[in-house]
Amino acid sequence: MASSIELSLLLNNLAAATAIMETFTKSLQAKDSQMEELIKANQAKDVQIEALTKVIQAKENKADFTAMREQILANALVLWPMARVSDTHYMHDSTPPDFHMVVHGKDSSFQAVVVHGRPMRGTKHPFIEGNSAKSPEEAMRVLLVATMSLLDYFSELFIMLDEDDEDECKTTEGGQWYGPEEA
Repeated sequence: MASSIELSLLLNNLAAATAIMETFTKSLQAKDSQMEELIKANQAKDVQIEALTKVIQAKENKADFTAMREQILANALVLWPMARVSDTHYMHDSTPPDFHMVVHGKDSSFQAVVVHGRPMRGTKHPFIEGNSAKSPEEAMRVLLVATMSLLDYFSELFIMLDEDDEDECKTTEGGQWYGPEEA
């Protein structure tokens, strides 16, 4: 009899342990389900973050391109009178023409060009051309380098002072500046 009581207790313990295991298994399955939902939510957030990152990068690139375009056109404006010293066609008109920067090409061959024209004429002519590049962005960078190189080439005219000019070249950390002579 003692062994049947022990067997009965053992079976009861086994049934209780099985019930506990089933409860534990259900609890783990619920936790797994919660984890899967958290993983999906995290993946969705990653997709949102990636999309926002692309938007931010596009805005930064647009700002970079806008700044690069403005610098190219500013350089062209400064270069115009220096490059046209012997051009009698434009010498009688002291106002610079309208400058525009265009990028053209396809596939992996692009070129950026500063064009100029007079509003009344309606035509555009190349003023400064960058070398061919593999992307529109690279074409703009190449054109910026071309305008900077031209500024360097014409630097003597760029910084030339008239004899009767009272401005004096003064040195400062990292460069020079021009201002009135000190008394």
